[in-house]
Amino acid sequence: MRPAESELCALLALVQQAVRAADFPALAQLCPAVEDMTVQFATGKLGTPTASGLAHIQAEAARSNACLRAAARGLRAARQRLSDVEAAGTSLVTYDGTGRKSGVPVSGDLVRRF
Repeated sequence: MRPAESELCALLALVQQAVRAADFPALAQLCPAVEDMTVQFATGKLGTPTASGLAHIQAEAARSNACLRAAARGLRAARQRLSDVEAAGTSLVTYDGTGRKSGVPVSGDLVRRF
């Protein structure tokens, strides 16, 4: 692999590490660097990637994509859980015989746990 190809692969690996560590400041720096290198490859400023270099870049990009998608799913689940906790004071959530959520309005004052 050429040095620029190795550098892009290393940046993508760092993105994965930053996502796993929830290091958002590092992600804020890494993502523009990855985008810049990608544009430079696309415009030919870094030359044409070798076949093996391109295969490595694609594999690393696929791993980064999977990692970012998993993190996004986790964040959505956390937001939903927070929303559920906030809504707990306004209704009682039960499940029907088919396993579907069913909200029952609650009257009166509820004591908040948090």
